[in-house]
Amino acid sequence: MGASDKVHPGITVFLETEHRRWQGKRLGLFTNQTGVTEDLEPNVSALLSCPGLRLAALYGGEHGVRGDQQAGIAVTSYTDPETGLPVYSLYAGSKGFPPDNLEILDAIIIDIQDGGVRFYTYISAMWYILMAAGKSHTPVIVLDRPNPVNGITIEGNVARPEFQSYVAIHPIALRHGMTIGELALLFNEESKFGTDISVVQMRNWTRTMWYDETGLDWVLPSPNLPAVESMVVYPGMCLFEGTNLSEGRGTTRPFEIFGAPWLNAGELRRRLAKEDLPGVGFSEIHFAPTFSKYAGEVCNGLQIHVRDRSRFIPTLTFLRIIETVKRLHPAELNWRIRQDGSKAMDRLMGTDEFRLAIDGGKSIDEIVWSWESEALRFKQAREKFLLYD
Repeated sequence: MGASDKVHPGITVFLETEHRRWQGKRLGLFTNQTGVTEDLEPNVSALLSCPGLRLAALYGGEHGVRGDQQAGIAVTSYTDPETGLPVYSLYAGSKGFPPDNLEILDAIIIDIQDGGVRFYTYISAMWYILMAAGKSHTPVIVLDRPNPVNGITIEGNVARPEFQSYVAIHPIALRHGMTIGELALLFNEESKFGTDISVVQMRNWTRTMWYDETGLDWVLPSPNLPAVESMVVYPGMCLFEGTNLSEGRGTTRPFEIFGAPWLNAGELRRRLAKEDLPGVGFSEIHFAPTFSKYAGEVCNGLQIHVRDRSRFIPTLTFLRIIETVKRLHPAELNWRIRQDGSKAMDRLMGTDEFRLAIDGGKSIDEIVWSWESEALRFKQAREKFLLYD
């Protein structure tokens, strides 16, 4: 890929031209380690070096501004030792935007790499930022970045409003096929926030691109997504979090392997082979996670091998795996219960219909068909918010 074909993210365009209209303004920045320039300079230092710009505060979501916290860990606020800027957590006990912070800002910049799925919590933090900014009439500037799993493919169900949570903040498809800038526009209109949003668009990004086709370097968006290959399976395999199967956290291949001490991996592989799932194969693996589920215990499981990512359907693959495991281990497979008593699977799915179908021994075929209809309706509804061909 030549320099002329490389994707230029929103921060490039902002630093070249768009920053001028914000000179002298007190700017907040929601970001993490993915907020880098094409030369991998952190956006914080790039913005501080830009003449006339004035950073007043940093904001971090799940995993923190530096991406050093594991999933689900409450992140504290502190003073950044390198810049002296206050760092406010949007992923602490309360996950909204601190209302008193709006008094110290003239505008809020969002520059963070999204994961392309509904339950990736950076877009939930953005939803709260947009809501707060709308109430205070504070402008929001979104520096757009690629959808890592392309901007074409949509799959999975649309979350039900009654199951709204931090992993289902808005009724969108599980895999939404939008950039974070496009999502900001959708959230703003459909939630009626009335926020003044400026999306600084990328150059050269097209909807068919996967992240490794952009010419940009992959920076881990969270601790357990070390490579684009991890991201490819993530839209489906992250859903193992809702079960008592290990999703591979605590290993070197999170989301690409799964298992449990009680799992009959050989029989599961044979049964899944008969399903002839598109674009994917499975091999047996045994692993001992260093943390998370079954830490220090040997798990029997499978490794997922994506042979053709254009045909691979992560959510369908996950549904078939769970359906098969339930038939193979009806007593051992359980749903993870959260501290508040809710089912983690229902939150991730944005509905309880999948869990109830599995518990009732029903085929998932009818659910899959209904979700395809939902995805089609969502695809049509999102059209007016799309910024790229």
